[in-house]
Amino acid sequence: MKTTFKTIALAIALMVTMVQCKKEDNFKGLNIDMATYEVTALNDCSTSAGDGSSITLKLNVPNLVAAEDIYGIKSTFTFSGGTNGESLIRDLSVDLSQKEVSAFRCVRFGSSSTVTYEMQILMKNGDLGAPQKLIVNRPSGAN
Repeated sequence: MKTTFKTIALAIALMVTMVQCKKEDNFKGLNIDMATYEVTALNDCSTSAGDGSSITLKLNVPNLVAAEDIYGIKSTFTFSGGTNGESLIRDLSVDLSQKEVSAFRCVRFGSSSTVTYEMQILMKNGDLGAPQKLIVNRPSGAN
């Protein structure tokens, strides 16, 4: 009985260690500490579905050192109405003094009340940072 308990405990400890190591190995790039957004203008830009609103996604990256190391932002998005997709955002602005990366999006909400972004910083060497989620609420009057 004691041998079985020890074997089970050892197996669990080994599995936990393997999962923790795997998780660390997956995200070698820059991590987004906090994500916020700002509505820049309503219904001022074009999407394939019609006019949308300009949204600036602001990403706080505490270990940001060099802007030229960033290739883009790998992004998946899901609208509350069920539409989803993914993109590589390359239209970025980097402020090293604020440790902030800004990404610019044109969003058409349609019948959705929110869009949820999951973003990761993609480095030029291919490394990805840990994913960060951000929910953008539909601004009043937005298409």
